[in-house]
Amino acid sequence: MVTWNLLLFILPPAMLLAGALLLAWGWRGRRVGDHPHCRACGFDLVGLPAESLRCSECGPILSRAGAVRTGRHQRRAGWIWAGAAELIPAMLWLGGVGWLAARGTAYRHYLPVGWLLNEAEAHAAGGQLALDELMARLTSGRLSATQISTVVERALAMEGTTANMRQVRKGISHFTGLDRKWSKLVETAQDLGKASSAQWQRHAMHATAFAFTVRERVRRGDPVPMALEVGDASGGARFETRYSLHLELNGQAVAAHPADRPTQERVFTSSTGVHWLIKPTEPVLLALPDGPQTAKLTVQADIFDAAGGPIPQTGGTPLARKQVAMTASWLLQETGKPTVRINNDPALRKRIEQGLHLGSWTGGGGHGNRHLVGGVTWKSWDPPPVALVFDLFLRAHGTEWKLNPTALCIKGMGGTILGTYGPPLDEAKVDFILRPNPAEAAKTLDVFEIWGQEMVFRNVAIKPSTMPHKLGKSID
Repeated sequence: MVTWNLLLFILPPAMLLAGALLLAWGWRGRRVGDHPHCRACGFDLVGLPAESLRCSECGPILSRAGAVRTGRHQRRAGWIWAGAAELIPAMLWLGGVGWLAARGTAYRHYLPVGWLLNEAEAHAAGGQLALDELMARLTSGRLSATQISTVVERALAMEGTTANMRQVRKGISHFTGLDRKWSKLVETAQDLGKASSAQWQRHAMHATAFAFTVRERVRRGDPVPMALEVGDASGGARFETRYSLHLELNGQAVAAHPADRPTQERVFTSSTGVHWLIKPTEPVLLALPDGPQTAKLTVQADIFDAAGGPIPQTGGTPLARKQVAMTASWLLQETGKPTVRINNDPALRKRIEQGLHLGSWTGGGGHGNRHLVGGVTWKSWDPPPVALVFDLFLRAHGTEWKLNPTALCIKGMGGTILGTYGPPLDEAKVDFILRPNPAEAAKTLDVFEIWGQEMVFRNVAIKPSTMPHKLGKSID
């Protein structure tokens, strides 16, 4: 698509080249007449005595090759004027742009709105600067109502294209770079009271995005992990969403159980997602044959403006309503084929030992169970060579206590800060054991291989909660 900003950089150089060619062609002219002429001075040699060997005007020897030409060249005034008509404006334009660039002048300040929109839409190198100029004009009141409407409509059109691309990708990504600036134009116009209600509704539809994920491979007899991610792609946290779910497996309706609750209309903020498991005893799941399967999730969403305060559990008037149907393919494997591989490669142990870190642990309470707070993290910038899915145990006097209610999972830098209750021990130092849990790994969306050996932190000091400190410890 040819845009004005494209012509800005292509047309002047093209005019400069065309003008130079026309000017040269016109200046050279065309050959007229059939009289012999001296090539050096153009003197007409008709009537020159036959015995004369030199030009009577300038003196060169006429018998030399190329010294005489037939006819004379007549300049073409029309071509000269045509070349000048293209050459002069192009030189003035390029010279002016070069002068402004040399002075560091923000020439976009003088460009029309349509030009700036086209430059930003083309994702040219100056697209960011073009949107910055439009934002500056919007916030300073230098855009008319018609221009604001045009800018908002173009921004919504660009948002719609990005939103459609985002819906087919796995997961939700926020608008970034140019896309985020388009979105910001709409939000700023709304804050200034310049965007229509219909435009604000369209922005809400574009910004609220969903992504549905199912674990790619599931063994028969294991639960089927699923997740719905809900995001405000604009990154502005301007909207909250209330939605209901309808789930089908191979065309048969099945109750989704987010957080072990029946399907129902629930309130989620725009940055919230939900992860749930289809139990292996679900009748529809039991009836499925081994092999490829398809899950379809339909989301009926009511979108509310976050500026209106907390959204009601039921009722209320949403800003917009949106229905999205998403599908995900997955494979149901036979019972004898586990989907989580146990990796016990001894070559990986040293790297895992170096990356794992047991943070400071503090404990409080003198009677009954002690409240323990601590962390297990991966401290290296590089991810673990294999995922770590484990249960955390505390050991003292040969007795073990499980601390975490659900398995902990580490796939990259960071980890888990755990607040739990431990046994009523008075020992100053205990052991912490990280024990792999492949059954819990099978409940994740994307872990298909885990480290299979225990990791033990010995002689870890648990200090009173009023005395946080860094611990020295060794790992087995």
